[in-house]
Amino acid sequence: MKYRSPDRFLAGRADVDSDRDGAEVKFEEDVSVGFVSRFGRSGTAPLGDDPLDTLDDADDVFGHLADAVGLPGDVALGEVGAVREQRYGPATVDLGALDAELSLTAWWADGEADPALVEASFRYGDDHEDYTTTVLQNGMALFEHLSALDAWRDPASPTKTAWIYEQHPEFCADLP
Repeated sequence: MKYRSPDRFLAGRADVDSDRDGAEVKFEEDVSVGFVSRFGRSGTAPLGDDPLDTLDDADDVFGHLADAVGLPGDVALGEVGAVREQRYGPATVDLGALDAELSLTAWWADGEADPALVEASFRYGDDHEDYTTTVLQNGMALFEHLSALDAWRDPASPTKTAWIYEQHPEFCADLP
């Protein structure tokens, strides 16, 4: 379950928690070309043998989902489409007092030989956000260098979610 927003505080307060054993919550900032930030808070929870066929089933895992999206609980859930994902890395990048992890992730449409999307990602973090100026400057320099690589940069590229839905425009076409 993931909630995205351009507002850090709204995303940080999104209710994506689950009371299931082994559930985890993560907050992240995605920065795209032009240094545009999007924030997301996501929750994962083990399903075990429980079905995930309707919004009510998802409510059993995350709670209040049907209310949040304004749909009845008996609305069926289904797979949008099949994609293949491959992550390469991570490689370690020295930013000074902290190391960053750099990886590439590629996504293919079902049956396609060439990837449709490739994302370069680097992450570093400190639980208290106590970053040195050197770490921040080196992180920004790494981002700027990655952003300047024409072979990897497409500001008009859709998000992964938008791309998947573009592949299957009939998905959810019958919802109100």
